[in-house]
Amino acid sequence: MNERVCTDIQIPDDVSNICANAFLMCSWLTSVSFPDSVKKIGEDAFCGCKGLKIVALPFGVKTVGGEAFSSCTSLESIEIPSSVSEIGRYAFRGCDSLKKVFVDAGESGRIRYLLAESGVDVEGIDFIEGESRTPPDGRYRDEIDGVVWSYLIHDGEACVGGGEQAVSVY
Repeated sequence: MNERVCTDIQIPDDVSNICANAFLMCSWLTSVSFPDSVKKIGEDAFCGCKGLKIVALPFGVKTVGGEAFSSCTSLESIEIPSSVSEIGRYAFRGCDSLKKVFVDAGESGRIRYLLAESGVDVEGIDFIEGESRTPPDGRYRDEIDGVVWSYLIHDGEACVGGGEQAVSVY
């Protein structure tokens, strides 16, 4: 894939497996959205995606392949659901900016172990349990990088209403 066009990726709803090397070295990739249908993230799938800052693995994913997110040097936080049972060797190696791991309630010890077994130095990483990153149903407005987005959450799905340039009012 041409790295100049890889910035924001939304994986289609019918995808269950992110193949090995799918986005390898796509350094311009800044965000990826996974549907709950994804069960496996293959080896080296996002290796070298230096622009990724936040990764929220979908509920239902069971396997994160070896070196899947290695060398994602800007990666600051990841969300790992309780469905994950395997994290491959060096899955997050070289993610030197990683400071927060969001996990389901009661899962921090197990996920910490899986990460440590995969080669992650877990010292200095905050494991945050039980915080919902999906807001309840309703209407919301957020400002992200100077753009105001309105969206509706219904049954856990976000319907984006569009973005408009943020205006400061004094």
